[in-house]
Amino acid sequence: MKVLGKPRRRVDGRAKVTGQTRFADDLVLPRMVHMRLLRSPHPHAKIVSIDVSKASSFPGVSSRLDG
Repeated sequence: MKVLGKPRRRVDGRAKVTGQTRFADDLVLPRMVHMRLLRSPHPHAKIVSIDVSKASSFPGVSSRLDG
């Protein structure tokens, strides 16, 4: 019972504070595609169509949904 209620040293604490720890968001792989999630303001609405024409007009934008 000497352990309960006592502070524990975090082994990875120093690396996280100094920015040395690499997280999943820090990874960049070849041919990686970044995306932006658009949420509906209506919780249970049925999505009939999505117009991606404006976004597709920008260079480097991929509108492929099939992977």
